[in-house]
Amino acid sequence: MYAVYGLAPVAALVVIDAGYLASGLGHPAGAGDYAVPAWTSSAMGIVAGALGRPGHRRRRAPSHLQRAAA
Repeated sequence: MYAVYGLAPVAALVVIDAGYLASGLGHPAGAGDYAVPAWTSSAMGIVAGALGRPGHRRRRAPSHLQRAAA
């Protein structure tokens, strides 16, 4: 999980052009300016992955009562 936070700023540097980010911010883009969208997108991805897709459930292991009845 921590690798996502480490790789996201690097990916942001590759994907987001410094001139484009600076024009949106109104000042020259620094490392911290890349960290905010990287952290936000990483957090959203982790939450989405934790929730899973709709209708997808993990199979539960049978309890000791279900094993005894079988």
